[in-house]
Amino acid sequence: DWLDSLNMELDSKLAAQDEATVKRLTEQSQVLTARINRIIMGTDTDAIIEVLQNIGVCNKSGTSLTSRTYPFKAIASSFSGQNYTSLDLYWTSDYEKFYPINKSVIKGLEGEEIRDPSITYSGGKYLVADTSWNVYYSTDLTKFNSVPISNIPDTSINWAPEWVVDGNDLYLFACGGNNNTYDVNADMRIYYTQFDADTMSFGTWNRLTYDVPTGVRANIDPTVVKYKGEWYMAMKLEYGLGTNGYLPRIQLYKSNSATGYYSYVMDLPFQTENNHFDLQVEGPSLCVDGDKLYCFADGFSDTTSYRLETTDGKDWSHLIDIGASDGSRMQHFTVYPLQSQNEQQIIQGATMYYLPEAMGNGI
Repeated sequence: DWLDSLNMELDSKLAAQDEATVKRLTEQSQVLTARINRIIMGTDTDAIIEVLQNIGVCNKSGTSLTSRTYPFKAIASSFSGQNYTSLDLYWTSDYEKFYPINKSVIKGLEGEEIRDPSITYSGGKYLVADTSWNVYYSTDLTKFNSVPISNIPDTSINWAPEWVVDGNDLYLFACGGNNNTYDVNADMRIYYTQFDADTMSFGTWNRLTYDVPTGVRANIDPTVVKYKGEWYMAMKLEYGLGTNGYLPRIQLYKSNSATGYYSYVMDLPFQTENNHFDLQVEGPSLCVDGDKLYCFADGFSDTTSYRLETTDGKDWSHLIDIGASDGSRMQHFTVYPLQSQNEQQIIQGATMYYLPEAMGNGI
């Protein structure tokens, strides 16, 4: 009798315990399911902070440990699309492979023809100047407004405006003249004006002073950066376009001031192995990356883009092919190194806007 009573009491207690266990496990399952749903939707703050801690981005309080929370080191502006007149934007983390930001749209700016775009960031917005002779500006790289560029006095041909940053001063360099580069009377020269990104206004255009080692004024596509305390300018010499003697080259100049005088240094060696063939390139873009100075150029005869590098401004080497990850041609592109987290956040937002499928690739 006693044993039977004990067994009955034990069965009763075990049944009650099982019921409590089932209830407890059910509640835990519901809580876990709810949290999994929050994690999937990206609303679980604790999980997000834990992930960021694991990859070294923030500490236990959620405060950022590093400003480099995005892979973007630089942005590049180019053009292609229909009739090669659309604004193409790319980002890069290594200055070698460039990933599209807005390639899901055919026209970067509806109704506008974009050629030779140069991009920079100033006054809380990205600025794009191009040969249509406008400055387009945007705070998110998805909606643009524009202002016309003031005309260069006494010129009828104006090409390839390029941004030049000197501390708090922002300049727009460009080439202008009245006789085209294929003309025996070619008079294309480089000019510059100061630009105020707050008022979106231009100063007076001035003619840049520099050496003319060939005696031919057919210089176009200027690009200027400060590197190791000195200012370097690269530009294309395009004399003889359309003739048998046509041999374009990228000339390098140097100055102690952003606005000149620039002394000729050398022709940059955009040449194949053993220097047996000169590559036909244009649209150079100088870019500083740490200790290195890069010169990018657009190969217009073979649609390949190239990069040279130097660590002293004199010896240029390591010629490599560079390009877009989607295989599209990058024409006359400007590479602009990012300076702030806000610039990176804008690129992040624009990438998500144009290419929402990129959301799962780690960007």
